[in-house]
Amino acid sequence: MRVPDWAVDGAAAAVAAIHFAISFAEVFLWRRVYPRLKQFDFSPKEGEKVRPIVQNAGLYNAFMGAALLWTVFVRGGAPSFRYLLLICVAVAGVFGAVTLKAPKTLALQTAPALTALFLMWLSEP
Repeated sequence: MRVPDWAVDGAAAAVAAIHFAISFAEVFLWRRVYPRLKQFDFSPKEGEKVRPIVQNAGLYNAFMGAALLWTVFVRGGAPSFRYLLLICVAVAGVFGAVTLKAPKTLALQTAPALTALFLMWLSEP
């Protein structure tokens, strides 16, 4: 069964959108977000202390989203680059789930990336 290109592109675009949303929260909404992250239990002082690190990670998430979106619109689709990006997202999601003790990361990052990878694999001739 061959998956249509629009479905593969849509899955990659969805992963990109997730990364743009994560980036926006990390860069612009950190002061509102961290008090709700119960697994970290940051005091306001600690939340401010890690803010530059989180914003830096947010910038990387924006770059990942931009690169994935680029693979949707570039001529030829750049499948090797898209495979690399999606594998990186999946690995980062597992790493984040383990190191941050946040299993939701598996659903937020790893599952969509693995879904997109699976669709890419099914779309191969």
